[in-house]
Amino acid sequence: SNGEASYAGITLTRADGTACRVFEQGETMVCTYAFDVQQPGEVPVSGVILRNQKNIVVHGKSSLMTESPAPERRNQPGRIVCRQEIQLNLADGEYSLEVGLGFIDAAIYSRRHVLPHEEVEAAQSRSCVVSAAAMIAVVRRKQGEPMRLTHHGLCDLPGSLEMEWL
Repeated sequence: SNGEASYAGITLTRADGTACRVFEQGETMVCTYAFDVQQPGEVPVSGVILRNQKNIVVHGKSSLMTESPAPERRNQPGRIVCRQEIQLNLADGEYSLEVGLGFIDAAIYSRRHVLPHEEVEAAQSRSCVVSAAAMIAVVRRKQGEPMRLTHHGLCDLPGSLEMEWL
């Protein structure tokens, strides 16, 4: 932390609200994490990064990458609570979660869709980043099937495949 905010904690649940740290492939994980803000900036930016056992980033998404509205600016200390849903289309294994909070200038935030990625990234402050906020395990789906492999490799990326006899 740079003193602007401190980490308050994280909870991990299934979509139905059940606390969980072991998820089946394709299941939705709900991360709720919070920061106590001592010195608020203009627009808060939060996000989650998932890393595999080899410390490779397999997924990362911040509030700048979503269409969710930013909370209104406050000039006094308070708590920011973030709720992020992630569908775990991942290879089975163990993953660590990194969570973070920063702030960005309102003028840049309002133009983030037309500015280069590097300019938006450079304009963000990093108020508090927690590199090992939680650990989860992803296991193969059970669902009564002998084997259900959704993909090979780290992630189940969207795409299509067509075949034709010639």
